[in-house]
Amino acid sequence: MQNPSPNYSRSSSLSETEPLLRRPRQQPSPTLIWSEGLTVMKYAVPIYGINVLEYSLVVVSVLSVGHISTVALAAITIGEMTVNVTGLSIIMGFASALDTVLPSAWTSDRPELVGLWTQRMMLIVALTLVPIITLWLNAETILLRLNQEPEVARLAALYLRYMCIGIPAFAFNCVSRRYLQCQGLFSAPTRIIIVVAPINALLNYLLVWGPPATRLGYIGAPIATSISYYLLAAAYIIYAYFGWIGKHGTPHFN
Repeated sequence: MQNPSPNYSRSSSLSETEPLLRRPRQQPSPTLIWSEGLTVMKYAVPIYGINVLEYSLVVVSVLSVGHISTVALAAITIGEMTVNVTGLSIIMGFASALDTVLPSAWTSDRPELVGLWTQRMMLIVALTLVPIITLWLNAETILLRLNQEPEVARLAALYLRYMCIGIPAFAFNCVSRRYLQCQGLFSAPTRIIIVVAPINALLNYLLVWGPPATRLGYIGAPIATSISYYLLAAAYIIYAYFGWIGKHGTPHFN
């Protein structure tokens, strides 16, 4: 009995879903790799810059208060940690949901959904602010129950109380930034925060340990941060209305 030919064995192992002619494997050319790398960097670098400069708004406050005393430095460290864990991270988590839905809506045949979902996220984040602000206003009692030093607890709670002023603007900025980025405007938020970050450093100097006429001391740090958040919010509104809507018409809000 003769053994089956190699060609017959190879053909008998094929399934009905396997193509008869295999496509040759093509290696990407260096030019294609370089082009795709530049495209990725084009969109990644502005986002990286935004995150670094936004975090600098907080770091500058901590460095400014460090000139006052070690107790004040300990208090603002606890206060800032509380702000990040119980406030900013929650808001950013909710706003990050827009990274999934807004780009697909913008490129679909119903771009008005971009405005609709942005408005809904604004409402959700606004409702989220209620328990966050309530927690911050009662922070001193909570910190004392956690056996913190009374003076540290008092100053940390004071920092949180003034940060309640700026947290609505921070929430607005998170949603507005994604509204712009979904339309391919990645550099716009970066240009805005490049302007605001030096202003924040100047405000910290003037309000925390600057000239006596403007010096507020410890509370100057959260006030400077809150002012910076509102400057960012105002810049987003101005850019969206005059820079983007003025050129492209409707903002797709419903």
